[in-house]
Amino acid sequence: MWCLYMKKKFIVIATVFLLLLVIILPLSLLLGPTTLREYAIRELVYKVIADKVTKNATNDNEKVLRLFNYLHYHIYTPMRSRASDVNQLHHLVRNVAWCDSQAIF
Repeated sequence: MWCLYMKKKFIVIATVFLLLLVIILPLSLLLGPTTLREYAIRELVYKVIADKVTKNATNDNEKVLRLFNYLHYHIYTPMRSRASDVNQLHHLVRNVAWCDSQAIF
């Protein structure tokens, strides 16, 4: 009887812990520290762009070539503007980068 009670108690505690983990983890990404949230958003955007650009690619070499061509044709350097180093996503979304930013891509 006592063993059955302890087993039920363990199951309840484990279930509550897992529910809290499932609820708190996504909220921590949305409401957590700004740097963690920005990092997660950047990684998701990079993943979406890479998936769309490399769609129907047959091997890794073709994927790399498609990503290279995408950046080559979509990233340009404006002639009369100042360089701004915000982050790579900023340049990728605006389609503008300077030499140091282009080298990082």
